[in-house]
Amino acid sequence: MKISIYLTLFSFGSWGLVAGFIPTAVFDIFWGMFGPWLVGLITLIIVKQAYDKDPESVTALMMKSFLGKMIFYGVYITLLILFAALQKVQFIISFTVYFIVLHIIEALYFQAIFKPKKS
Repeated sequence: MKISIYLTLFSFGSWGLVAGFIPTAVFDIFWGMFGPWLVGLITLIIVKQAYDKDPESVTALMMKSFLGKMIFYGVYITLLILFAALQKVQFIISFTVYFIVLHIIEALYFQAIFKPKKS
């Protein structure tokens, strides 16, 4: 799936680029990127597979994945803020930016695959 490769290249490439400019925040930016990237990648793969098998099952799957994402992100952020030696502001900024950008990419991809095919 090409989108998975592009998503990974974008995430790790932008992390490397930003980390080069802010070397003191390499790990903070990485952990801010990693959670949204992992969740986005898994979501893309699972939804695409479900859509290919049974397009009508995607809505229920998206509802369940939304709940799963809320729980994962809550635990992920809480654990990192409480137990990791991170600069919290850099982590939260990184997390927020990657969360928004990767969800926009995900939405555009889903819009493209769900678009009715012209006959």
